[in-house]
Amino acid sequence: MLALWHRCRAGGGDPWLRIGAWSHLSWGRQLDELQAAFFRHHLQPLPADLQLRCRVAVQDSRSGVWLELDPQLRRAAPGSAAPPACEASCWRLAAPERLLPCSSADATATTQPSGIDGGITSAEPDWIDLVHDPWRPVPGRGGHLGLDAGPCERGDLDARNDVIGFTSPALERPLPLEGQPLVELVVMADQPGFDLCLALSAVSPCGRRVQQLCTGVARQLGGDCLEPRRRQVSLQPLWTRLWPGERLRLSIAAAAWPQIAVNPGSGEPAWGGPSAGHRVITLSIRLADARLRLLPLSTAAARADWGELAAPA
Repeated sequence: MLALWHRCRAGGGDPWLRIGAWSHLSWGRQLDELQAAFFRHHLQPLPADLQLRCRVAVQDSRSGVWLELDPQLRRAAPGSAAPPACEASCWRLAAPERLLPCSSADATATTQPSGIDGGITSAEPDWIDLVHDPWRPVPGRGGHLGLDAGPCERGDLDARNDVIGFTSPALERPLPLEGQPLVELVVMADQPGFDLCLALSAVSPCGRRVQQLCTGVARQLGGDCLEPRRRQVSLQPLWTRLWPGERLRLSIAAAAWPQIAVNPGSGEPAWGGPSAGHRVITLSIRLADARLRLLPLSTAAARADWGELAAPA
């Protein structure tokens, strides 16, 4: 939808844009009222509807608060008390299961990981292993793929030994999360097929609540799976913020069943649940160059491969 909006503007159009915390067929009364306002505006000889005077508006997925933006997907009131939008944010994955802010050099580095073609082995200290058992696949929950779409609690999923959660230090000030999360990491497997199922979450100050904010999936098939290669996983865009005391967590699993068919590990496409032909898959992930980046929505909307790739209690 963002790509379509971007192309409309590039072609000389001036479309309205509303990004709400909705899921398919579960948008509630707000969207019905907005559609009625659209038809009143275009079909009835009445003054312009107040709901349509704002060209671009985005809803915070956690608090439900609406924010008016300028046409470039920037905050319309930069002088307000709200924290500034994330122009470019980057975190690196570190042992033991930490998510740390990147330095400026880390955030802009685009070179290949050293030794990627030189026979890296999982015995190196900056590699971690993740074992996927197809007979007890990690469940998919919330996100953008299930009937229970949207933010949800996932603390029990992160407690599984086949899920790796990289968690940031407690925040000292509000952190806006505004854009498309993109994860880049070097991964290899012992089978010619595997899935990367990622989730980005907010962890409460006490650590008892883990609210999943968005998800992303990337399927890998073929002989390249057996080699250490750089992989990218695009998560669904989001617009929200974390609060002081909360922590950001990136969770990595190899399944999201039944939202995603379980990868058989054979190199063949997956069609459903586990079968006698499914294999146990061991993933090896290199931490040295693993990055979580947050692309601003204006940048993400212009990407050619779009689609491929109030404080809480």
